Formats: sequence, structure tokens, C-alpha cells
Amino acid sequence: MAGVYERDGVWHAVPKPTPLRLVVRGALLNALAYTNGHQGEAAAWLGLSERAMNYALKTYAIPGARAHRIAKRRRLRIVARRR
Repeated sequence: MAGVYERDGVWHAVPKPTPLRLVVRGALLNALAYTNGHQGEAAAWLGLSERAMNYALKTYAIPGARAHRIAKRRRLRIVARRR
């Protein structure tokens, strides 16, 4: 039978897997929250280089501190992209 497993004589349903994209995005957000938004510390905490961290933030559409600083300097609003 697919989707169930037995343990100690009781059958349990296998939970639906979480998409990897959501797991990675959650890890990035948790690391940023843990380090109060400091990307360098968050990258070190995750075992990434700062360059890889910036690429991941861009890939997973997480606004970074750099984007906020640049927008603040230019007095522009940051508009989230629609996907």
C-alpha cells in the first residue's frame, strides 16, 4: 500500500512532503531573523559565502539589506515583484 507505513502494529499515513524551495526559503529567513538581518553572519551560520547568500536572497525573492539601503538613499519605494 502506497502512502502508509506500519509502526508498532499501527498504520500511519505518510505526510505530504514539503517542497524544497519552501524549506530553503524558510532556512534563509530564519538565519536572517536569528542574526537580526545581518547577511554576512547569516551566510556564515548557514555555511555559505556572502556571494552565495546574496544569490540565494535574489533567487528566493527575499529583499536584502543592500536593496533597502540603496532604495533609502535614492528615496525609492521597494516594490515586491509579483510571481
